[in-house]
Amino acid sequence: NGLVAKVLSALGCTVVGIDNGDVDGQGLYSDLQSQTQFVGFEFHSKDLAEFLNVDDGYWDCILLLSVTHHWETGYAMSGKRRYSDKDIQHLLSTLFQKTKLSIYYECPCSEPGFEAGFGINFLLRYCSELPKIRTLGHTIGPNGYLREFWALDME
Repeated sequence: NGLVAKVLSALGCTVVGIDNGDVDGQGLYSDLQSQTQFVGFEFHSKDLAEFLNVDDGYWDCILLLSVTHHWETGYAMSGKRRYSDKDIQHLLSTLFQKTKLSIYYECPCSEPGFEAGFGINFLLRYCSELPKIRTLGHTIGPNGYLREFWALDME
């Protein structure tokens, strides 16, 4: 719903928010496009792969909050918008190349359908080489399940 992007831009960060809007049945994003007039806030309602194909920007940090496991399973394990293995490898490689400092990566750790260690194993399945990884503890996903939170440091 743009909360994280709005808060970061209010704190002085330049923020680009991206979400494909597949789950916007409640209209949470309908107002977001019109709110991009805020200084430092830009929102794109499109698929990440589509965005990366047309954007040539680089970022200090990228937040992958409750998103990467959907690349493999589709949203809510539905298969909808599931990426191929090659697509996931390309997405991660591109994000690693476009990030100057860190990628903050949130992933399932103990919820139905995901084995323990899913987050790191996901990265190992699709990356031939990983940046330095730091654990940042846990968060709670939008579905109420515990998530692991990591920093992938590019420097």
